[in-house]
Amino acid sequence: MKALVRKEIRENVKLAALGLVIYTLILVQQYRDYVFSPTHMWQPLGHAGLQDITGLFCAIFGAVLGWLQIHNERRPDLWAFLLHRPITRPGIFLGKVIAGLGLYCLAVSLPLFGFIVWARWPGQVAAPFELTMLRPLAAYVLTGVVFYFAGMLTGLRQARWYASRALGLGAAL
Repeated sequence: MKALVRKEIRENVKLAALGLVIYTLILVQQYRDYVFSPTHMWQPLGHAGLQDITGLFCAIFGAVLGWLQIHNERRPDLWAFLLHRPITRPGIFLGKVIAGLGLYCLAVSLPLFGFIVWARWPGQVAAPFELTMLRPLAAYVLTGVVFYFAGMLTGLRQARWYASRALGLGAAL
C-alpha cells in the first residue's frame, strides 16, 4: 500500500501545490485588506469575508482533488492494472484516501496556520483573540473533506446522465 500512496502523492502533488499557492494568495489578500483598512479594529479571523472564501475554496479544492484522483485512473488499462495488483479493493481505496487527504490537509492547513499565527502574534491585530474564533474555519476545512469524498464519488460513478453523476456533489451540498 505504501507504493500506491507514493504513486498517488506523486501524481497529485501538482494540484496540491496549485491549491497551496491559490489559498496563500487568498490569505495574502485578506492580510492586505486588514493592513490597508483605515480602521483595522476588527479581528481578521472572525471576518465574514475570510470565512466565506475559506469555505468556498475548501469545497472546490476538495471536490476537484477527489475527482481528479479517480479520473486519472478512468482509462480501462490503468484501472485494470490497478485492480490486478496484489492489494484488495478496500486497500486501493484506503491508499487513495490517505494520499488525497494528506495532500488536502497540507495545501489548506499550511497557509491557514500561518495566517492564524500572524493574527495571534501580539501587536499585529488590535483585537482580542480567542480559540472559539477558529470554529467556523475548522468547520469549513472539515467540510472540504466531505467535498473530497463527494468528488471521489462523482469520479467513480459511471452514468449516462451527467446529473446523476454529480449526485455526490449534491449530497455534499
